[in-house]
Amino acid sequence: MNAHRFARLVLALAATVTLAGGPAQAAKRPPTELLGVRLDMPDHEVQRRLLRIGTLVAGAGTPKQSWALRDRRYGYLVVRYGPDWRVRWVTGFARKEGRRIRYGDIADLKDAQRSGYYIFTWDVTPPGGGESYVVSARGSDSLYVSSVSLSRGRTRRPVPSAAPADTSE
Repeated sequence: MNAHRFARLVLALAATVTLAGGPAQAAKRPPTELLGVRLDMPDHEVQRRLLRIGTLVAGAGTPKQSWALRDRRYGYLVVRYGPDWRVRWVTGFARKEGRRIRYGDIADLKDAQRSGYYIFTWDVTPPGGGESYVVSARGSDSLYVSSVSLSRGRTRRPVPSAAPADTSE
């Protein structure tokens, strides 16, 4: 194949890719926050944020609080604080009659660990360092989530190595 013909083939291929929607989109990264609530966020910031979109319904002054929300996607949010009153985990519960959330809307499913039928978990190490965290999406069907959680720590527990066989007699 001569150089001129090769160049035309490359240009035709590039035009086909462009007309088909361009290059593949970058994989969707797992979220770093849920409705503006981030891990390690101090309680006063959480309160300020959630009072704009909801009402505290349980747990005032306690480390575990439940919020009823005015959001199209999530009906409730539960926040758990550590001893330092910073967010340890946060879970949003999908609104039953609201805008549905697909598992793929949370993050790229290819990067998830799947547990059971409808539980997807992403272990996230932030780019540039920072403490790792876990994003979990759970549901009762194959398309839509019922809840989404962010928490510290890893989901995978180390598997203990098998004890060596006893060869003494």
